[in-house]
Amino acid sequence: MNEKFIDKYLDTDKYEYEVLFTEKEGHATEICAKAIEDGFNIIIAVGGDGTLNEVAKKVVDTDILFGIIPAGSGNGFARHLGIPLSLKGALGVINKQKVQRIDTINIYPGGSEQNDENRSFYMSTAGMGFDAEMAYQFKTAKTRGLWIYVKLVVQHFFTYTPKEYEIHLGEEKIVVEAFAITVANASQFGNNATISPNAKLDDGLLDVCISRKFPLYALPMLVYRFFTGTIDKSGYIKVHLAEQVRVKMDS
Repeated sequence: MNEKFIDKYLDTDKYEYEVLFTEKEGHATEICAKAIEDGFNIIIAVGGDGTLNEVAKKVVDTDILFGIIPAGSGNGFARHLGIPLSLKGALGVINKQKVQRIDTINIYPGGSEQNDENRSFYMSTAGMGFDAEMAYQFKTAKTRGLWIYVKLVVQHFFTYTPKEYEIHLGEEKIVVEAFAITVANASQFGNNATISPNAKLDDGLLDVCISRKFPLYALPMLVYRFFTGTIDKSGYIKVHLAEQVRVKMDS
């Protein structure tokens, strides 16, 4: 992060700033908590969706303003919001300080108390099944990027077995064998791979995207639909809307 570049494009008549760097996973949450204690009223996260989650979990339900400078491998949340991927463009958005109140996702293990200790927090998407497996594989990969993700999908597609889920969507209950389940607040995973094209950040609803396993010959069309915002037109994916979701997996 070049501070000379920040001084050039950030409105320093409006803002005073301090730059701090993370050193480990979870460190962004610690830095954010300390910044709030020190009286900062705007926190800007520089990174990908993982870093954004670490910061946002401390500013949610506060009066602290949260900003984004995309610097990850996919930048799904920033892309959904239309934030430029360049530092200059992102700083331009911050200068305008157009504030939007958004929804977030809280996940609690079954049978646990709903408190911060048991909470997993997400702003963009959370997944189960093949979705979660790919998130883990990508997180632990030595390198990042779109083609690494595609390679991992191809490697694990043939060996992954769909599982049976009992899903409660408010008062509605469905039982389904699913290849993947994605709970989407924002529309995409990253790199414009869109899982729920109509997802909105401020409608009070979660988009629950249930995918059934598909034959290999359907993959090219599904990839096309992912990157053209038409995946909801596929017969292999169905999207449900709900304020709350409860999922039980057949073990």
